[in-house]
Amino acid sequence: ARRNSRAWSGARPTMRVNFFGLRDFTEGLLPKLADKASIVNVASLAGVGWPGNVERIKPALAVPSLGESDAYLAQAKVTDEECYFLSKECLIVWTMKSWSRWRDRGIRMNSVSPGPVETPIAKDFLATLGERAAKDAERSERPAWPEDIAPIIAFLCRNESAWIRATNIQADWGLYAAAMEERLGF
Repeated sequence: ARRNSRAWSGARPTMRVNFFGLRDFTEGLLPKLADKASIVNVASLAGVGWPGNVERIKPALAVPSLGESDAYLAQAKVTDEECYFLSKECLIVWTMKSWSRWRDRGIRMNSVSPGPVETPIAKDFLATLGERAAKDAERSERPAWPEDIAPIIAFLCRNESAWIRATNIQADWGLYAAAMEERLGF
């Protein structure tokens, strides 16, 4: 049977892959993780605006499983244009909210939020995200390369970062700072 390509574009697959599925996958792996393990989620600069979207994020976090996510998406009327931003906002908040969940096993979770990253789909991705993402890409000297982000993730997996818990590290060439400077009129 052929997959309907429309079924795999837009809000449903984006939210299911970037948040609901990742959360369920992580929960499923927890029993197999060693004590003192480190979980690092790859969020996005697109998610750092989460404080302004808390009322939409709370119900998403309350969805018990991937299988029940469609009801939330319909009720919340998540659009294709906002789904990537919302999925990464949910991921950042879930990371923060989980700060003490696995404390008894010493398992910690953090996230990294890159700005634009040079990948084979970068141009299409930026076009899909619209004006806000295009503005961020223009402000940056260049997009990040995977090699710019990987050492941050590796550090968060090391024992030397054991005191970092439930934190989102922005690896965005200062783009969030630039946006806040503009927004707050500094």
